[in-house]
Amino acid sequence: MHPEAFQHFQNKHREFLEQEEERTLLWIRRAKVDDLDSILSLLQILWPQYALDQKRQRTQIENDLRSGSKAWWVAINQGAAVGLITARIMDVLWHDSPILHIEELVVIESWRRKGVAKQLLDTTIQFGKEQHSNKVELDSGFARTESHQFYEKMGFEFVSKLFSKTI
Repeated sequence: MHPEAFQHFQNKHREFLEQEEERTLLWIRRAKVDDLDSILSLLQILWPQYALDQKRQRTQIENDLRSGSKAWWVAINQGAAVGLITARIMDVLWHDSPILHIEELVVIESWRRKGVAKQLLDTTIQFGKEQHSNKVELDSGFARTESHQFYEKMGFEFVSKLFSKTI
């Protein structure tokens, strides 16, 4: 084998092994109150345009985690949260079963395109099925075109517009 070709093969093999190691070190689990600082950091990545009231957010997240009114999962690598997803089960009059509504999904930049969002989404969808939901929905800002491509790849369809008004 030519030395350059062998070097290329070694580099590709090393990249593959590093990616496999990252995947095996990833753990999806329910979020805990101990994760609050990590959760707040992830939410700031999701909403950089907003100055989040950390005290208010912390209180709301603690209440959600303790009450179970909203389900929270984190993707953990070597003790650090690298991704987050949240969801609620919603009973609506227009659908024959509860709907799983995903409210937040964020993965830190260095962990994107490594299957983290898919694992978080799969975990959440399994939770929805266990809650007898047969439909999952989410909304996403117009500018998040990369996210839209991911959702479509995961089988989601663009079906409505969300209207909002400040009061």
